[in-house]
Amino acid sequence: MSAEDLEVLEDLIQCIKDYADEHSEEYDTAHAQRYNGDVETAFQRSLIVAPLAGSEPEQTLVSTPLRTLATYLTNIPKTSKRFTVKPTFPMNIVLEIAPHLHPLALLQYSRTNKSLRASLLSSNSRRIWRATLRSVPGLPSCPEDMSEPAYVALVFDRYCMSCGTDGAYCADYALRVRFCGTCFDRNVKPGTAVFPSNLPREVRQAALMLLPSEDRTQYFELAWMTKRASALDPCKHALDDRYYQPEVDALIKWLWPVPSPTSRGWDKLEVLLQGRVEAVVRRGAQSVVLQAWERALLIQKDKRERALRSYAKIAERLNKENLVNVTTFDVNDIVASILRGSTLKDIDQLTREQTLRAQRRYQPMDIHLQARYAELEEHWGYVLDSHVDNYDHDVLPNRHDGGRLWDFIVLDEKYQADVYDSDHSDESGSGNDRLDQELHDPRRFPVNGMRLWNSIAESLSEDMHDYVSGIQSALSKLMPLSQSVPPKNKGQKKRGWSMQDQKNMLLRADALFRCCQCDMGPKPYPVIHAHWRNKHPDESIYVASDHGHGSPLLNLRLCQGSYDVAHQILGAIGLKLDMKRNVLDDLLCAGRLYCSCGDPYMDPPEDLLWSDFVWHVYIHLNMYRNRLLNKRIDVSDQSLVYINDHADLQSCIKLLPPTADTTPAKRRVCPDPYTRARVNARLAACPDGAQPVCRICAAITADEHRAGDIAMPKRADAIVYHMQAKHGRRFDEKDLLFDDSEDFTRPMRLAEKDVHLELEYPGKI
Repeated sequence: MSAEDLEVLEDLIQCIKDYADEHSEEYDTAHAQRYNGDVETAFQRSLIVAPLAGSEPEQTLVSTPLRTLATYLTNIPKTSKRFTVKPTFPMNIVLEIAPHLHPLALLQYSRTNKSLRASLLSSNSRRIWRATLRSVPGLPSCPEDMSEPAYVALVFDRYCMSCGTDGAYCADYALRVRFCGTCFDRNVKPGTAVFPSNLPREVRQAALMLLPSEDRTQYFELAWMTKRASALDPCKHALDDRYYQPEVDALIKWLWPVPSPTSRGWDKLEVLLQGRVEAVVRRGAQSVVLQAWERALLIQKDKRERALRSYAKIAERLNKENLVNVTTFDVNDIVASILRGSTLKDIDQLTREQTLRAQRRYQPMDIHLQARYAELEEHWGYVLDSHVDNYDHDVLPNRHDGGRLWDFIVLDEKYQADVYDSDHSDESGSGNDRLDQELHDPRRFPVNGMRLWNSIAESLSEDMHDYVSGIQSALSKLMPLSQSVPPKNKGQKKRGWSMQDQKNMLLRADALFRCCQCDMGPKPYPVIHAHWRNKHPDESIYVASDHGHGSPLLNLRLCQGSYDVAHQILGAIGLKLDMKRNVLDDLLCAGRLYCSCGDPYMDPPEDLLWSDFVWHVYIHLNMYRNRLLNKRIDVSDQSLVYINDHADLQSCIKLLPPTADTTPAKRRVCPDPYTRARVNARLAACPDGAQPVCRICAAITADEHRAGDIAMPKRADAIVYHMQAKHGRRFDEKDLLFDDSEDFTRPMRLAEKDVHLELEYPGKI
């Protein structure tokens, strides 16, 4: 064990001792008599799995799944049609043939009858099993604390060690189990499911160190290691890892209640625990080399030799650390065996095992990632509010994307809390005070203290800048003709857009965008980004690009209709198409730029922005467009018309000189008191659940398009404006109807679609 591991182990033993002394009065008499100060004997009697290093294989306790399998194979029904060896067949010939068999064939051969089983599974036949294992090129040697038949069953067999069914492809070499899918889910569970909730922290952390966990290590992670990989370090075991439940139950039975041995017993305990930890490390290392060997068998032909050489390096390195025992092999021998068609291991079985292993590896990893990202999202909000002053918050990412600015720490070992630091303490505290304490306390799990904060402080500014630049670049590329800049002089080549060009592109009057999730728009940048940040905090602003190729896609889109309308407005008042948006905002605020239609829904000049102004014109043009497309063909009454009061933008949109009177910009349709009273009286007669409807719009609109298209707002000034501007008549009570059908009681939603508005609109229908 490394010096760091020994220090951790000593701390844990001291914690256990302190806990035992503190709670000694709670132990019953039976518990004290059962241990009687001999922790070593109690430990060996309780555990049912891999014993300490140095135990003879013949004395190894058989694990529960192997014992079940042995029972299943030795109690064969009499009606079984299995092949049996004739009693007259000389046993010495059998023993001569056996070493030349494949390990799986020898295992199956030993199951043919009880006499062969008794002979081949005795300690006298050990040389046979070792010889047949050595005949498989590159196969790691059988661990010292495991019998060879059990090793062959674990690696090559296909029978479930629990129920005995065939087709058991859920194999884990660290846990040393092979199960069918049902038995695996029943026996191998996350630590959160197998550890009792009332188990003291000290006992649980000790148990995590003394138990092997399901192997999630990628074999190639060890190829460039300079020291023991963290995945092989028992100190790094966590509750979200998976464990073999019978092992957990047996270990907890010994550890809890904590034994209270003599002082001499504590010395034995330290040696015992140290040996157990080393055994757990060796089991993890054995799993790694087995996975590397199997991976080399599955890899493509042109890459197989390279994979085998990588496996050889891994085996050599773990051999030097005395963690595994891999017999020296020649890579060329393995390649030659595969080319000759030798079955080192069934490829179909190997493929299934690797597939299931990958699925098991990434399922808990996804859960772990989501939990880590949730922690970072919480801290992102705190950092944003408390530590970021020199950035406009509207351009910074939301909760979801902000937490992922730190994705470099999610899986980084040095930011993962060790097993003995993985719990929140019970100290009081709430809100930002507690969060700040966790952010700077190195023993807190979510951020692991100052190590995290120092790294964030170094890279956070750069990450924020990259995020802002990435969003600006993605939005600018949504603009038409944004891929290149025209040359200033003839003969020059077009150049690509620089960062300054992209920023200038987003300041243009036609750079208006909408939200893909709620169709909110058109809004300029950064207003549209601030909308996403506030309204969609738990969703990424990015969507998956085309399999990682091309520019990243956003959940924001260019408002094509508003883009066209912006150009129409600028053309109608004689301004340049690349006019900056802030200049137009100033003109609107001063009242020099306005629409003379008198729509009461328009904001007053001092509150009117260019994006709202474009939306106002777009809505009116689009309403007329929809009425034109959905009109009835059989309308005979020529007095029923719908007027496009924004057809001639040169007459509707006004741009006043600096010295002109700006009073007209504030004019809105406002009915006289008598007309307002009439409208309100008519609206008061509207039945509950009904919606006011324009009679003229209903008469000229096709039935299949009436729903939601002819509804009227419940405002007197808006109704009067509609009758005057769209139908050219004064308000009349008979023109305001009520409809209580479901289609009209649904909330209205004006959403801009990606349509192109033509200039050639007739004045009226």
